[in-house]
Amino acid sequence: MRLWSVADGTSSELAGHVGTVTQLAYAPGGRIVSASADGTVRVWDGGNALVLRGHTGLITALDVRSDGRMVVTASADRTARIWDAATGHGRALPAHEDSVVFAGYTDDAHVVTVDHGGTVTEFPDDLPADRLGLSAWLAAAVR
Repeated sequence: MRLWSVADGTSSELAGHVGTVTQLAYAPGGRIVSASADGTVRVWDGGNALVLRGHTGLITALDVRSDGRMVVTASADRTARIWDAATGHGRALPAHEDSVVFAGYTDDAHVVTVDHGGTVTEFPDDLPADRLGLSAWLAAAVR
């Protein structure tokens, strides 16, 4: 992926995705979030990227919460996932019966997903914001 400056015509390469980049979003603080056909999401801060792994198919949509702390993604693997943009921890939302084609924030507390069959679902974005709470939530979710 190449990032161009329209002000001076310079560019820089953000290398890492193996597949085609399918989605791109800007996050507060100058970060860029990209998603790919390789099933990964990358949160770019300058030339460094935090890689978010969990999808097994092409990522069809992504959105960044207004505060930049969370990312939601949708995939052809029939899942949507909510991610902590700082740590890379995340969780899958309940599975859809078809490819998920849209995922986005309605506000800072809710996510809406749409699958290829037209099913629209709203989920709470309930990942704890603090590290201790997130660790406890993840430990309970893995059981």
